[in-house]
Amino acid sequence: MKEEKHDVIVIGAGPAGCAAAKILSENGAKVLLLDKFGFNKEKGCGGGLTPKAVRLLKKIFPVIQLKANPVKKLELHYGFEGHSKKVCGMLFNRPLFHVTSRSTLDRDLLKVTAESSVSFRKERVRFVRKTGELFVVETDNQSYRAEYVIIAAGVFGSRLLTDTIKQRYSNIVHYKAPKLSNAVSLIFFENGYAWYFPGLEEASIGSGVYVEGKPSFYISKENLSITPYKIPENEEYHVTPIPDFSVGFAYEVNEFVEGCLVIGDSAGLVDSWTGEGISYALYSGMLAARAVMKYRKSKLNKNYLRELRPLMENLVMATGLRNSFSRNFPEKIQLVKDKRFARLFFTYVSCFSKSVLGLALKSYLIPGHKVRID
Repeated sequence: MKEEKHDVIVIGAGPAGCAAAKILSENGAKVLLLDKFGFNKEKGCGGGLTPKAVRLLKKIFPVIQLKANPVKKLELHYGFEGHSKKVCGMLFNRPLFHVTSRSTLDRDLLKVTAESSVSFRKERVRFVRKTGELFVVETDNQSYRAEYVIIAAGVFGSRLLTDTIKQRYSNIVHYKAPKLSNAVSLIFFENGYAWYFPGLEEASIGSGVYVEGKPSFYISKENLSITPYKIPENEEYHVTPIPDFSVGFAYEVNEFVEGCLVIGDSAGLVDSWTGEGISYALYSGMLAARAVMKYRKSKLNKNYLRELRPLMENLVMATGLRNSFSRNFPEKIQLVKDKRFARLFFTYVSCFSKSVLGLALKSYLIPGHKVRID
């Protein structure tokens, strides 16, 4: 069978892959988008879209009709020594989160992308290798060739390229439940977090921890059991791996072979404090597409990493905030009652600040984040 040749092959049709494929196609590239699940993807995710994620969705996918519940109220709890307790509630004058169904969002993004000039195939990719000047992407069905490849295939997507670079990850435990209230709840633990996100029809409840590998499953499940939202005995819960951000890993996988860019979860681009990754997926997908268009003939990977650096600096700051927040945890949690924390948190989920000082300054400049504490 004759191998098809494309300008760019994008592997993975989540927010990162769809963003990259759509932007490249709109700028004249012949793009093939591959995904093993297609329109029937079930992605483990709380579904809480931050203001910066919503802004990027509107920019990259202006025609999409976002199906989400805009939530202005946030309740903060802490879990400590086997119990959880509410610290305070915050009511903002603008939505802090838009809560959506992740499977619905991914389906809508893929539909919009596939309706452009992107060629979409539902196929499982087995491996990626570079032969001469072209990449060969081998699926269960056939082989494809392209000048460039973008990998956006989830936490372990880089394994399509190499298994010599290990992605650090933890497991989140989550399930769907009837809506109990229309406020988002975040429960912080010394070693992790839990959430309650009320969508349009049902809620997402789950827990994640700052512990790597398989032990994270047991700790996440234990933390979830002491939140106000306990898993009923007959409830089916799901386990999903999420990456633990590492600057070294992001550089290694994006320097492995010239012409192949790794984005989103596959590059570990997830906030290690809150577990939020959709905004980083969208942003890195946009940056990768722009890099291919601008630097395709001149040190593509090096220039992509340079463009990605501010995003990685933001994620380094997130790790620092997580570590600082975890130290002297019972005392630190009381700081969230301060209105200044509320402004900082709204700013934190609204922009990609590179430093705590920049975050503090922006918290006084971003309009519309007035808040009432109860």
